[in-house]
Amino acid sequence: MVVNAIAPWEGKLVWIGTPNGGFTQSGEEWRSVDFVISYTDGKMQERHICLNAFGKEKVDKLFATPLGTTIRVVFQPTAREYNGKWYGKNEVFGITIQQPQQAQPVQQPAPQVFQQPQGFYPNQQTTQMPPQAPVYPQQPAPVPQPQQPLFQQTTEEDIPF
Repeated sequence: MVVNAIAPWEGKLVWIGTPNGGFTQSGEEWRSVDFVISYTDGKMQERHICLNAFGKEKVDKLFATPLGTTIRVVFQPTAREYNGKWYGKNEVFGITIQQPQQAQPVQQPAPQVFQQPQGFYPNQQTTQMPPQAPVYPQQPAPVPQPQQPLFQQTTEEDIPF
């Protein structure tokens, strides 16, 4: 069975961790950092996912992005075993920063005035609605006060043992 496990995901950047880094045996620099994006699921609930970016370019791109910016990531969930324990990680292959859309002025439609065509209903007579009686707010019903206190203090004489 072949499964395409590479998934694009879009959300807001909410956290960037402390970067890890070092040099390979050949002297090349490497960097990696964990980060979190928030997204809305199908039930309109906010969810979070932690991802790992490996590579100097990806890490630099993340640190140049302000928190709260919408980003799109392509990642693949992976797992590996070490000393009898399994460790999972969401490896990011690509990061795209969504450019904020500039606000476009909203054009309001021209108000439409409905005019009844003249002579369409030749036998129509106008009638006026009777005046409505004013509506006054109703007074709330009085709340009955309890005759006995809700809690009574107990004494040693009240305890059966």
